[in-house]
Amino acid sequence: MVKKKDSSKAARDFLAETEDILNKLGKGLVHLEKSYKAGSVTPSMVNGIFRDAHTLKGVCGVYGFDKMVSVSNAMEDAFDSLRIGRVILTDDLLGALIRAYALLTKMTTSKEDVDFTDEIDAITAFLKKTEVTRLGRRKEDHVDSKLLSMLTDYEENKLFESIKAGAKILLLENDFALTTFDNEYDAFAKLLEPDVEMIATLPSKKKPVDGSIKLQILIASKKNIDILEARFDTKCEVVYSEDIRKQVKVFKKDETHSISENFLNAQMDATVDDETLKSGANSVRVDISKLDHVMSIVGELGLLRADLTRLARDIKKEMPYSSQAFELIRIEKHLDRRFSELRDSVLDVRLVQIGQLFVRYETMLSMLCRKTGKEVKMETFGAETEIDKLMVEELADPIMHMIRNVVDHAIEPPEEREKLGKDRTGTISFSAYQKGNRVVVEVCDDGRGIDVEMIADKAVKKGLVTKKYVDNLSSTEKMDLIFLPGFTTTDQVGDVSGRGVGLDVVKENIASLSGAIEIETVKGQGTRFILTIPITLAITEALIVEDAGDRYALPLNTVSEVITIDPKEIFVQDGHEVIKILERTVPVARLCTVMGTKCAETNGNLIHGVMAGIAEHRLCIVAEKIIEQLDVVIKPISSSIKLSGIAGATDLGMGEKGTILVLDVRDILESLLKEKSGLQVSNKVTNGPVMEVLH
Repeated sequence: MVKKKDSSKAARDFLAETEDILNKLGKGLVHLEKSYKAGSVTPSMVNGIFRDAHTLKGVCGVYGFDKMVSVSNAMEDAFDSLRIGRVILTDDLLGALIRAYALLTKMTTSKEDVDFTDEIDAITAFLKKTEVTRLGRRKEDHVDSKLLSMLTDYEENKLFESIKAGAKILLLENDFALTTFDNEYDAFAKLLEPDVEMIATLPSKKKPVDGSIKLQILIASKKNIDILEARFDTKCEVVYSEDIRKQVKVFKKDETHSISENFLNAQMDATVDDETLKSGANSVRVDISKLDHVMSIVGELGLLRADLTRLARDIKKEMPYSSQAFELIRIEKHLDRRFSELRDSVLDVRLVQIGQLFVRYETMLSMLCRKTGKEVKMETFGAETEIDKLMVEELADPIMHMIRNVVDHAIEPPEEREKLGKDRTGTISFSAYQKGNRVVVEVCDDGRGIDVEMIADKAVKKGLVTKKYVDNLSSTEKMDLIFLPGFTTTDQVGDVSGRGVGLDVVKENIASLSGAIEIETVKGQGTRFILTIPITLAITEALIVEDAGDRYALPLNTVSEVITIDPKEIFVQDGHEVIKILERTVPVARLCTVMGTKCAETNGNLIHGVMAGIAEHRLCIVAEKIIEQLDVVIKPISSSIKLSGIAGATDLGMGEKGTILVLDVRDILESLLKEKSGLQVSNKVTNGPVMEVLH
């Protein structure tokens, strides 16, 4: 419905505005569901979610997204009825609210023009027709009817919910200076935490101190009255108490009472907090395309810096004792430091916490549990780990598909788990941590685990591989068959997963980010999916190599080492070139062969081998020359041009260097291993699994 790549500024602004609101709304729903199960839902909690739904409706209306207004308005009405106590929260109503949230999220993230009319009509109708218990205005013999008449529906509901929870209802008065009202009121509110709830503020009939305003404040608490009177330094009128069940007159220690010492201390704390909050709010939303443009300029500056470094080196070589040469070198080193600071700062601006993804998954997990009848909880670790904003968005769908598979296939029903001696509630955990210039995301479950032999049998039965081929595979290689296009363990299409979109799509999406996916599993105990991806693809260090007169860029995050090779060390095994590195036989890829150019004669001279790969998969890329190491900005090549082994292109600046191709190590490795393994697949299959066939 709303395209992220829409050229409309309004659409981009809308997405920026709604992202934060939806994340907050999602957190609120997750908290509400947990509190509902624990029987601890409060009006204040519901009121917070109501405000988020109201804000979302307003933003959708401002930008003209009327269909989203319809859904958010239905949510707002439901939360409004909940917060004022006119309806009771039920499992059906909670489920409908979660589905409405999921629909709103889908409407904002849909990349195509999808008609959501049927879904919108269904969810809004459900919210309106959900069976709820409607309550009239409640009465309590021991609460003054005049006081009740001054309260809003929401405030009245808070009062009776507090009585229901066993709290005392108290009324106190205080003067607030007009000139510093906000700070004094915030300071007073701070004194309420964490064991006193403010129900309402009401006007007082008594005359205030000059230059101030006098308010009556209705509060609820289970604390002893003496403790509360000492805290607020004032007498309290008991409006309702289970013990006393009577009203008493209020009197104050001093009719001209202002603010006690502890009140002033709280005011100072609140002022400090206000300053901190203001500082934290000093942020500006910037369209990611603008950051891309800045990053492109930084990349070009990096090339100019490299040119200056070479020039300084050449001048020093020609005039080693020249003062101009020393001055140029000094300037070059200073520029190098400042450029590094600039590059790191721009990269840092693009980074966001990966935890914002976890919020989306928790609400989706709740929906999946309702559909499947399974009980699953979610645990997160390393939510503060930072990664490029665009990488986060690209990770969203692959991980979502993995969660669907885990809930549908891996996590057992509660009764089955109990028979196995497991907790009724299954667990899916997300862990994120930085490893060098990459981020590792682990998705773990404590379900059935994966039967490797079953995977192999299914692949054979579906005609994806031959029995002869499978018989020669190790357990790790058999596991990799799960990434074959068309592979599935189920024969029927389900509502949760099994929709014809397999883990091959997940693998391709991760690979498009220059990442890798691995699986570790123990049958009966669970499975761990390990995703390894770069922190950013905006700008990356690259090794510039040359072969057959052409230069290429090799992303440094795929390079483990560069070695010098005697051509005699390369030998043929099973019809393919390999080399022995530290007792490990590694496939060899000659750049001239990969790129389809004429290979130059080595005449026995030493050549260079770049040890590269993704995760544990390795190959040796052979090139004639290693030129230099540079920061490059990778630009995509037109989608109409299909180039095997190419990730994109980068501009090396003016002169003979020009634009060169950036190598795709994953694609080269995959093609090489697929060719070596002799894997035969149907015509509809375009890519086989990444498999380490040599150890």
